[in-house]
Amino acid sequence: MTLWIKFRGVLRCAKQKDHQMISIRSSSGMTSTIALLAEGKLKDLLKLRMAQLSVWDGYDLGQISQFVILTAGDSDADAANDVRFSLLENMVDGIRFPDEGFEPSFEFIDYHADAQGLGWWELIYIFGSDFGITVLLQDHKDCDPELLAMCRKYSEIRHKV
Repeated sequence: MTLWIKFRGVLRCAKQKDHQMISIRSSSGMTSTIALLAEGKLKDLLKLRMAQLSVWDGYDLGQISQFVILTAGDSDADAANDVRFSLLENMVDGIRFPDEGFEPSFEFIDYHADAQGLGWWELIYIFGSDFGITVLLQDHKDCDPELLAMCRKYSEIRHKV
């Protein structure tokens, strides 16, 4: 699966060599990203989250949230460089996935698949009472295998409870 964007009205494949991880830190950034994406699960999910966060009237999206989109070729190191913590490391005790005793720092995990079964992992990290980071990880063989393994493992555990 590849990430398709609209560029000057034409659908274009965002290949590994010509894209970087997407980090959205403002309402205008979210609007622009949504406009560039081709129709699909990612676009639908971003539109839904933007609508849900719009209840925070008077706040720009960047004041309450950040969205990080990881696609094929992106890694935990790419995300850590942007959000300043490793998604694979517990923020309190420093234990790293898949080491014994690891507990993820995210508050919420879910999987969103389209009709073809292609999908996105959604991880939400909450900081205090007024800021969160949402990580959307493409379920793709060329995405960080440790991140995908962590998502699969902890999604199963949390859905069994």
